[in-house]
Amino acid sequence: MRVSIRIWVLALAAALAPTAILADSVTFGYSGGLVHTQALGATRITNDPYVAGFNPVPQAEWSTLVSISSTTGIVLNGSLGHVIFYTGPFMGPDPSDPYTTLLYAGGEIKIIASAEFAALTGIPEGTILFQGQFSDITRWTQLDCFDASCQGPIHFQLAGLVTGQMHPALLAYLGLNPANFSPDSIFHFSMVLASWDEQKGPLQTGEISLHTPEPGTLTLFGSGLLAMAGLLRRRRAA
Repeated sequence: MRVSIRIWVLALAAALAPTAILADSVTFGYSGGLVHTQALGATRITNDPYVAGFNPVPQAEWSTLVSISSTTGIVLNGSLGHVIFYTGPFMGPDPSDPYTTLLYAGGEIKIIASAEFAALTGIPEGTILFQGQFSDITRWTQLDCFDASCQGPIHFQLAGLVTGQMHPALLAYLGLNPANFSPDSIFHFSMVLASWDEQKGPLQTGEISLHTPEPGTLTLFGSGLLAMAGLLRRRRAA
C-alpha cells in the first residue's frame, strides 16, 4: 500500500511539470506616449496629461497598444488601442537599492480599443479591454545614464503588479477560459523610458502580462509532492 501511494504521488508531481507551460497567458505590448511624475497633487508616474494637470489633446501623450498575444496562438499587431495609467504616490527611496524609489499601491490603468482593433476583431472601438490598479508597492528604478557625469538622458523602469480584469469579449476572441481570469487577476506590469528630463520623458516600451495559474505556485506544489514522496520512502525504510 505504501509503495503504491508513493508511485501515485510521484506520478502526480511529474504530471504537474507541463501544466505550467500549458497555462493560459495573455500579454499586452505598448510603446510611445509621454510620462510625467506629477499628478493629482502628488509625485506619481502617469502618461495621462489630464491627471498630470496639463491640458493638451490627451491622446497625444497616451501610450499605444501595439500587440496582444496569448497561449491560444492568436497574435495581433498594429495600432490596437491606448494604454493609460497613473500610479499611487511616491513612498520614498528603497532602503535596499539607492537607484529605486517605491510607490504606494493605487492609481489606475486602462487599455482602450482603437478603430484598427475593432476592424480586426469586431470588438467596438472605445471598449475597455482591460482595467485595473497597481495592487502592491511599485518600483521606479534608474537603469543607466548616457554619459559619465549622468547629466544626459537617463533610462528609468517602472515595474510592479496590477490587479485587474479583461473584457469578456476579448477573452472570447482570444479563446481564453474566463474561469482563469477573475476580476482580481494579478498582472505583471513593466515599462522602460527612453530618456528623462525635467520630470517627464518618452515611454520606449512596456508590457502587461498574466499567466494562469502562476507557474511558481505549481512548482511549489510539485516540489511539495516530491518531498512527500521522499518522506513516505523514508518511513517505509524505517
